[in-house]
Amino acid sequence: MTAASTMTPGGLIAHMALVEADWLAVTTAGEGYGPPWEGVDVDAEPDWSR
Repeated sequence: MTAASTMTPGGLIAHMALVEADWLAVTTAGEGYGPPWEGVDVDAEPDWSR
């Protein structure tokens, strides 16, 4: 049995968009995250994507 997730569909989409931005812009092109991700402090606000 697995536990219910607290992630919403919107949170999942935001997470996928961040991963895509990380892969394409940061990892591949060597650029910064850019808006809207540059203003997110995930360490201070871990639930930002919900």
